[in-house]
Amino acid sequence: MRRKFKAYVGDSDFHDGTIKLVRSELADVYVEIVGCSGAVYVVRFTGVESVVSNRPEGMVLYALCEVEAEMPLREFHFANWNGTDEEGAESKLEISARTFSVEKM
Repeated sequence: MRRKFKAYVGDSDFHDGTIKLVRSELADVYVEIVGCSGAVYVVRFTGVESVVSNRPEGMVLYALCEVEAEMPLREFHFANWNGTDEEGAESKLEISARTFSVEKM
């Protein structure tokens, strides 16, 4: 089911960045992103209900998007920069969680 776009979220520097690492701990998911400036960010999702993932490490981001979700959850899609015929086009990361935060390392 395709969800309706709400907003771009997070620091504009990691839009056009690259996902370096995704890790889970209990009900939290951490996504480490290297921004286009070279700065490193960690996006933390808490109260995670679901994760849809297909080889996200190395994925070049177009943006981090929030889409409509049923409360109390929020749903986030890491939009893949690569087109359907390019290497890495199959990479995907979508997370439904109660909250998220971004920390610049």
